[in-house]
Amino acid sequence: MKKFTFIFLCLISLLGLTACNASYEENKFFSEEVLSQAKLNDIPVPANIENSVIQYGNKLYLKLTDDEYVQYVASVLNYLKTKEDIYYLGYSVGSGLVAEMFPYNEIAPLTENYKETLDNHHFFFSKENGIDDKNFLSAPVEIDIKRVNAELTYKKFQYNTQIIINEGHFAQAQWNICGAKHTYNEGKEYKVPGSNNTVTEYTCIHCGSTEMSDFIGDMKMYNIIIEDTNADQYIIKKSDSVPSGVIVSIVTQKLIDADIKFVVNGTEIKPNETEDDKWSYDFIMPCCDVVITTELITGSPNLE
Repeated sequence: MKKFTFIFLCLISLLGLTACNASYEENKFFSEEVLSQAKLNDIPVPANIENSVIQYGNKLYLKLTDDEYVQYVASVLNYLKTKEDIYYLGYSVGSGLVAEMFPYNEIAPLTENYKETLDNHHFFFSKENGIDDKNFLSAPVEIDIKRVNAELTYKKFQYNTQIIINEGHFAQAQWNICGAKHTYNEGKEYKVPGSNNTVTEYTCIHCGSTEMSDFIGDMKMYNIIIEDTNADQYIIKKSDSVPSGVIVSIVTQKLIDADIKFVVNGTEIKPNETEDDKWSYDFIMPCCDVVITTELITGSPNLE
C-alpha cells in the first residue's frame, strides 16, 4: 500500500511538472493569435529572439544589451504613435483599486520628452474609441517592457528583459489627460497695486487647474479698506482681508450709463464683466494693506 501511494504521488508530481513546462516555449515571439487579438500584428520583434522563453503566450523573457533595449522601446513607441486604429495611447502615471479590490492604472498621454531609457515602461491604449463615465478605457491593452535581472525556474533561464502583453480585465486603465502635464491657455494678466508689476494666471483648458507666472506673497494677511465715496454703494461683494499673492475680486453692480473708477493703492483697475452680468475688479493682493477709492464717472463704461 505504501509503495502504491509513493508511485501515485510521483505520478502527480510528474504530471504537474509536465503541465508547468508546457506553459513555456523557447525562441519564439508572441503568436499571431495573441498579437491579432491585441491589435499588435506588426509590433516590432526585439533582437535576440532566438535566445528567449515565452510563458503562457503573453510573457516574453530574453536578454538584450542596453542599446538593444533602448532601441526596442523606441521602436515600439514609434509603432504605437503611428497606428491609426488605436485610441487613448498613454503610459502609467499611477495606480489604484476599483472597489478596493481590483487594480487599475491611471494613464496619461505620452509626452514629447518621454524617456525610452527608463527601466520600466507601461504603455496602454484602447482598441475601441470610447471611455466610460469614469474615464476607464472600453477595450484596454497593456504593453509592459521591463529591465530586470532574474532567473526562471524553467531550465534556470536567465534574462534581463521582460515583455508582457495584457488586455481586458488584466489591463484596466483610467484615462487622465492631465496626468503628466497640464495644457494651459494664454493666461490672464493681473496688476499688483502700488507697483508696475503684473502676474499672469494660466488655466488648464482640460481640468481648470491654474498656475501663476510668479508668486509675490509672504503668507501674511492684509486688510482691504474701501473709502466712503459716492460709488462704493454699488459694491455687492468684497473681502475685509486676504493673504498676499492671491487674486482679489471685488464685484459691483453693472451700470448702464456710467463707469466706476476703481483705484487700489494708486493703481487703476479696469472691470471685467461676469457671467451673471456684474462687474468684477480683479487684482493681486500685495504684501501690504490696500486702500480702494471709487469714483462714479458718467459715460460709456471702460472695460478691460
